[in-house]
Amino acid sequence: MLYIDTEGNLTENNKSYTGTDGTKYPRNFPRNEIPGLVEVVLTEKPTDVKVLGHHFEEGVQVWDTRPFNPTEKTDLLLVAKNLKKKEIATLHKDKLIQGFNYLGDNYQMDPASMATVNNFMTGLSAGFENPHGGYYRNSNNVNVLMNDTELREFLIAIGVYYGQLRGYVHGLKDSVKAAKNQTELDAVDVSSGWPSN
Repeated sequence: MLYIDTEGNLTENNKSYTGTDGTKYPRNFPRNEIPGLVEVVLTEKPTDVKVLGHHFEEGVQVWDTRPFNPTEKTDLLLVAKNLKKKEIATLHKDKLIQGFNYLGDNYQMDPASMATVNNFMTGLSAGFENPHGGYYRNSNNVNVLMNDTELREFLIAIGVYYGQLRGYVHGLKDSVKAAKNQTELDAVDVSSGWPSN
């Protein structure tokens, strides 16, 4: 717990203190018994104005502020947009880590796995038979047997889902970019509406 004296000096419990009159108090001396010392009341830092600093009035924290100028408002919105973009990227990464559920199995969607998807689809499209060796490995490293037709259907399904996620991310980022103020930015809901499978 913080306390402040009449000269603006801060102190707290369990610390020695020298009063404004030169009196020395041990660390365990009750602060509420020291003349001229009052308990500090901390207040929330405002976000809608430029904060220049703070001071205390009768122990209450008071913020020194001024209105934002247009450039500072723009910079503040830009910071908020970047934070929201990072949140979108994190949610997208989480979706990819969760993988793709298909016919009772889960399949990885990391870059290496999606490269394999593209390679197998390229092979099938080029007319190669059994480019996958007759199976595709799921997230538990279990080989799931698939013939060429089953493989094609699986590759299309995981590719569509992967593309839906990318498309949703692009839409969210476009909405964030288009926001002209904090109210419009707050209206961009990044936590719901994600494609599922």
